[in-house]
Amino acid sequence: MKESGQVNQGTIGYYLEVVSRRARVMVLVLVASFLAVFVGLARQRPVFQSSAMLFLTQEGTALEPTLVLNSSGRWPASQRPLLANHIELLRSYALARLVWDTLPAEVREAVVATSTPDPVLTLKRSVVVRAVRDADVVRLTVYARSSTQAQAICQGYLDAYPKFILQRNCADIRAVKDFIQAQLTTVAGRLDSAAAELAAYQRRTGMADVAEKTRALLDQQNQVWARLYNTEAEARALRQELRWLTARIESLGGVNSSSAGFSLDNTAAPLVTTLRRELAQLETERTSLLVQGYAADAPRVAALTSRIAALKRELTELAPAFTTATGAVDGVSQVAALFQRRELVTAELVRLAAQESALTRTADQLEAAFSQLPLQAQELARHYRLVEADRQLYTLLAQRYEEARIQEAGRIAPVAVVDLPGKGVQVQPNHRNNLLLALIFGLVAALGTGLVVDRLDTVVRRPDDLERQGFTLLASVPRFANGQLPIVQGQSAAAEAFRVLRTNLVFAAGSPDLKTVLVTSAEKGEGKSTVAANLAAVTSQSGMRTLLIDGDLRRPRLHNFYGKKKRPGLTDVVLLNVPLEQALHKSADGSGATNLDILCAGTTHPAPTDFLNSAALDSFLKQLASRYDRIIIDTPPVLVAADTPVLAGRADGVVLVARMGKSDSRGLAAAQKVLTQSGAKVLGVVANEFNPRGRYGYYRYHYHSYYCNYRYQPTAH
Repeated sequence: MKESGQVNQGTIGYYLEVVSRRARVMVLVLVASFLAVFVGLARQRPVFQSSAMLFLTQEGTALEPTLVLNSSGRWPASQRPLLANHIELLRSYALARLVWDTLPAEVREAVVATSTPDPVLTLKRSVVVRAVRDADVVRLTVYARSSTQAQAICQGYLDAYPKFILQRNCADIRAVKDFIQAQLTTVAGRLDSAAAELAAYQRRTGMADVAEKTRALLDQQNQVWARLYNTEAEARALRQELRWLTARIESLGGVNSSSAGFSLDNTAAPLVTTLRRELAQLETERTSLLVQGYAADAPRVAALTSRIAALKRELTELAPAFTTATGAVDGVSQVAALFQRRELVTAELVRLAAQESALTRTADQLEAAFSQLPLQAQELARHYRLVEADRQLYTLLAQRYEEARIQEAGRIAPVAVVDLPGKGVQVQPNHRNNLLLALIFGLVAALGTGLVVDRLDTVVRRPDDLERQGFTLLASVPRFANGQLPIVQGQSAAAEAFRVLRTNLVFAAGSPDLKTVLVTSAEKGEGKSTVAANLAAVTSQSGMRTLLIDGDLRRPRLHNFYGKKKRPGLTDVVLLNVPLEQALHKSADGSGATNLDILCAGTTHPAPTDFLNSAALDSFLKQLASRYDRIIIDTPPVLVAADTPVLAGRADGVVLVARMGKSDSRGLAAAQKVLTQSGAKVLGVVANEFNPRGRYGYYRYHYHSYYCNYRYQPTAH
């Protein structure tokens, strides 16, 4: 039976009881773990920390492709810094290499002395970068072996990072500037050659200038060819920019697409195709108007220019829809920004292709008109045209080259130092934190050890251990003075426990006709004789005629409990025909009634097992059953001798006694198995000498609050 007040495993009460039972070992583990962890942490090499704060200002984007050679363009606007990009750059190996090259020699020697084979990797791992919440500020923290070393490395990062980020930010302008410079050299050489050929032709033919009509045609043709050269040069620059953008995207983990365009999702592709076709048509119409002599600010030309700009913006806004087939790109990431710029490049190339096609058709028409002139005039006009076109192109390239130089020189690093690194502060070992960590580890280790020891310990220490092992708990008997028999004379907790046992026996047997009960244990010294004597006392107290038999023929004890003689007894009555009345001893049940008879062991038999298995004993027990209401037999321990299994099959039930703090659950299980195999009916286990503390003391054994004004009265026959 499961008694009230049992503490379930996993509850707070269960853990408190584990702590109470295993307090000694847990204290030892706590002290040992605490000292080991604290001493280990205290012996760590000292680590120093130096910190600085960086404010990330606004920075310019990469050069927009439409602004390379187009005179209507503007240099790009600014955007907010991407903190994630800056944090990753500050953590990068490339920056660590740059810092390493700028560190003082003594600092590098100190790092090498305490680092892995790659000191740059050690330097990189010593840096921690965190963003300050809701601000464009990052905190840079460096950990090192000495105070000066931490400060020097932190200062090295502050000095190297602005140069590092400025070099990366100027890469786009530098690529365009280098291209323009190469084009300038080419156009300058071509202009010199064209001018020299014009002069030589004039000397050879004596023609100083062309006619007025030819001059007008020549000016118009020069204007068209200049626009065509400008368009071709701008297209080459855009293709150069597009290659640079593609390489940057691939280096940052973007898609690998050709320079002609990118992969689009099914929704965006038709719209982009339509917009690009419309863009080409508008540019063709705009170029035709300009060639015809319309000014750039003319209403029709201005309207077309406005519509072209709107189309390019719309194409740029569709950039986040790209790369569906290869993975989405975050619209706020650096890769997405590069995708937007690359789409702008592509749109501009479409526009320039349309412009080049329109200019080529116009140039062919002018060339046809020019072919009607005399041969010498044609040749002179051709030389003039080549010189003028190269001069205009050279002037435009020179202007854009100067603008690129100014933009490159005017860029500043988008980094401002807020707090300079101070002298390194020691952060390890931190004795306060070490104390806390050691205490926490010690507590966890102590509790874990207590739980493991409690789980591995097979000694039964409390009644619910029996129930958890699958035994039926009949009663829990607290410790009491064994010499005071019968104990049921008072209203003690022990007396009430035996009354609980008396009641539970009937429930466990499943029938009120419980006649013969054997009381035994798995091992010796577990209090079976004490339990048998007191069970007999409380049984007789209920008005039942009770017989207590000392069936332990090897080490009988009941005669000592009651101060009686051992002989004559059981063996004398069965084997020597001693009258039963002569062997019986009367004992009061505590109230003055004499319902309890005691039959001691008698003369020692040389073969107790054979005696207990004899037919004479079997016949004698049947005679006693007709005379008494309840017969309680004290027998030897099950695992010590074979006596009890022999006798257990003749009883109506067997009670096992387990002494708390001594009995082993494995021994109890073995004893129960032996009894079951012998055909006995094991009614349950009595938890003997249980120390009722805590919840057990409150819920089970505070009987005085109920019985303080109660004097027990035995039930009359």
